[in-house]
Amino acid sequence: MLNHPKIDLSFLTDLKFENFIHTRMLDINGIVNPDGLNEVRASIDNRINC
Repeated sequence: MLNHPKIDLSFLTDLKFENFIHTRMLDINGIVNPDGLNEVRASIDNRINC
């Protein structure tokens, strides 16, 4: 079994990041915005892989 390094996910509970997720992922009607969702995914990937 591979030993994976522990990934720090504490940024997910950061209020600024949480706000970023809500404002990018949802449009004005509370509907998921696919472009914003991809942006959030990319941002999470960048934070995990650096």
